[in-house]
Amino acid sequence: MRNHWLTGVLLLTSLALFLPEVHAGDDPRELPLLAPGKHLGVIQFQQGATPEARARIKTLWDEAVAKGMSVARVHTDWDALETGPGEYQKASVEEQMKSFHEQGLQFMVTISTLDTGALTLPPDLQDPEDQTRLADGMNIDDPKVAKRFLALLDWVVPLMTRYGGFLLSVANEPDTMFEDHPEYIQGLANLIAASRRHVQAINPKMAVSATLTGGAFRPGDEWVPTIMNECDVALFNYYGLNPLTLQVEDDFKLKKYMADAARVADGRQFIIQEWGCPGGYEDKPTVMNASLERQREYFAETAEVMLAEPKFRAAFVFELVDWSPELVTMFNDILTQGVEDESELGVLPPLTEWLRTTGLVRYEDGSPRPGWHAFLDSIETLAARQDES
Repeated sequence: MRNHWLTGVLLLTSLALFLPEVHAGDDPRELPLLAPGKHLGVIQFQQGATPEARARIKTLWDEAVAKGMSVARVHTDWDALETGPGEYQKASVEEQMKSFHEQGLQFMVTISTLDTGALTLPPDLQDPEDQTRLADGMNIDDPKVAKRFLALLDWVVPLMTRYGGFLLSVANEPDTMFEDHPEYIQGLANLIAASRRHVQAINPKMAVSATLTGGAFRPGDEWVPTIMNECDVALFNYYGLNPLTLQVEDDFKLKKYMADAARVADGRQFIIQEWGCPGGYEDKPTVMNASLERQREYFAETAEVMLAEPKFRAAFVFELVDWSPELVTMFNDILTQGVEDESELGVLPPLTEWLRTTGLVRYEDGSPRPGWHAFLDSIETLAARQDES
């Protein structure tokens, strides 16, 4: 018994070396672990088609850091971190965190439990025949599920604290599932609340939330406050696209949409976890009203839009590099699995163009689109404003 007590004391003592000093008023809702000011980063999933492209992309990333890029995002699914009960794949996520820390980048972490139309829990917790249901009729807040997820956070949160993490999201676009599974609304709210209590018992300053689609901006959706009430900060994904047709909007109205985000955030700080606009096909006609100039305009407005909203703290561009043809095909296959209504397949052409041209940088050769330079200009504008203050 004495040995267990001593082990616990040593564990808490070692963890305290990495915990920031806590002061009165360090409310997680105010993002105390994030440096003051506005922050802009970019997400990178793909590396480029050739060694030459990858080397060029690495140079561009370093250029963004040199210009003042200050934040990054770690994104993973729960089932990628826990492949079996208590079997954790820690190395890859720690490697990402450590790399960002060494570059002077703070980061948020998304560990999805629900992710854009599907569950991403470890296999033994999911229905083997249906990616949208849990095993044995459980809800997302079932004690068995919550216990496993909180055990995962026992090692994730100390890593975040050590390397500069400031925010944890426990779901990505879960609202895409609420129409078919309304039981997940309260279930997810309960899981967020349990995660928040657990995380802040480890690090009282760490903010916890869940990432919603831009559809949450619509007035009248009764589920929004149920989720938002359990979040320290508001998180959204937003693109300059019509969400139903995936057409690039002629008039982005970014300030209006971010005012809507602030309204839904209801006094909270808010962050756009995915902020993007595709560049469109360059070798054939666009099927989604996209163009290099529209993409450039979108990112040219970014700094101005962020500065216009006091609660808008950070945005992460989706994304640095286009998706490869293979990844797009894989994603489309997953998305359309079991779809019987052919009318629902009409979004596939614009979805394909979107993902194949989503990058500020082209996958094939690593060359930057005009939007890249607009992105750098926005980084410099935000960094200069921070220096002034």
